[in-house]
Amino acid sequence: MMNRFLAGLMVFGFCVAIAIPSPAQAPPAQEKKASAQNSLTPEKMALIKELMKLMNASTNTEAFTNQFFEQLQISYVTLISQGLLEDIPQQKLSPDEQKRLKSEADEAAQRVLARFRTEFPKRINLVEVLDQAGFEMYGKHFTEGELKELVTLYKSPTLQKLVRLLPQILAESIPKIEELVTPAITRIMGELISEEKKTIKTR
Repeated sequence: MMNRFLAGLMVFGFCVAIAIPSPAQAPPAQEKKASAQNSLTPEKMALIKELMKLMNASTNTEAFTNQFFEQLQISYVTLISQGLLEDIPQQKLSPDEQKRLKSEADEAAQRVLARFRTEFPKRINLVEVLDQAGFEMYGKHFTEGELKELVTLYKSPTLQKLVRLLPQILAESIPKIEELVTPAITRIMGELISEEKKTIKTR
């Protein structure tokens, strides 16, 4: 299950990178230029706001977050359940008691995920976070002229189609990427664990 958990985190990070387009980090040679661009005039802020609206960033982020929570519900119930039971010495319990305990832990895991899904938007305003990050990053890496070009580019029918289909693409990508990545992670983790076991035995 830990391998699946790690795969899930990798998928999450990959899809966030797709869901929230951001410019690459400026290389050292461009740091001075980026610093000069960092001043946010009202005109520049308006362009960034229009660009993010054209990217449909807040809607795509919400759609991706909902998809991620659905995937959590499917993938991590067992992992959470095991975490709830890890401090309980089940070897001393009868089979019936172990079965009852597992059932209760599974139900508790469902409640944990349900509560997490409820608490997350209360404590983290993703739209607000996205706005703050967008103003900072696009303001840092792009001039006002470049932002105007990006706005024009994102108004094209092809890019608007990409923006419109991005939530669906993400929804289809999450399970597919997990399916492709999990076997490799399982193999790598298995090899590394086996090597560490040999080291422990020889000490």
